[in-house]
Amino acid sequence: MPSESMWWNPRTKSWSLRTKEQEKQRREVRARTEAANWALQQQLIAHAKILAEFANLEPKGIRKFRADYSGFFPEQWWDYRPTAYDGTPSPKQQWQITQKYLRDAWMFQFDIGTPLFDYIHLLISVFNPDDVFLTKSYRPPFPKGIEIGDDYPYHRAVKWLTGQGGWRAKTCSFCDRRFIAEHPNGRFCSFGVSIDGNNTSCSWAYRKGYKNAWWAVHSHSVNEERRKQYKSRKRKAEVTPRGTKRP
Repeated sequence: MPSESMWWNPRTKSWSLRTKEQEKQRREVRARTEAANWALQQQLIAHAKILAEFANLEPKGIRKFRADYSGFFPEQWWDYRPTAYDGTPSPKQQWQITQKYLRDAWMFQFDIGTPLFDYIHLLISVFNPDDVFLTKSYRPPFPKGIEIGDDYPYHRAVKWLTGQGGWRAKTCSFCDRRFIAEHPNGRFCSFGVSIDGNNTSCSWAYRKGYKNAWWAVHSHSVNEERRKQYKSRKRKAEVTPRGTKRP
């Protein structure tokens, strides 16, 4: 089998040994490609984490989110409110409609094979209203005839999560917030919580809560066993080396 230092020569239809210069160039190209792939992967993970924050977003946090992640969504989209055909305004703004679809997608871990995961509407619910033809009476929530592309980081994050096999989109086992897992067995987010005035991680808070619950059930039997062990050690300590008890 040919080694990595050899290359296929289509002219001679045979394997040829690379020169040192060719080998150096090959390694440099490979290193640049790997670095670019790694950088792209990190960027997509960062976008997915922002998506998780949007899924957890409450109305009172909109201003801060828009300031922190300007450009993740179209700016005009935040204030867009769709209408019915008769012009009646929707009770929800567009960002709330998108968030509902996103939370449903998170529930099914972006499994495109699940009928309840509406992938298309999740994508086309985010658009620039200035790019869509609108009438005075009708403002659609899902414009037709627009291309589903990579216009904004939101779209790229949704597409990337859909191709991750479902294990990236998780819900924290302690605080129930949505987060992006670093490995398939991840169960806790990295947002952190405040317990009794102390800031801690969800993982540690869960472990502490589990231990407290376990102790509440088993404390009596554990203490009884400890008392028995203490009495046994005390009796042994009172016995002299000759096997007789002290007076």
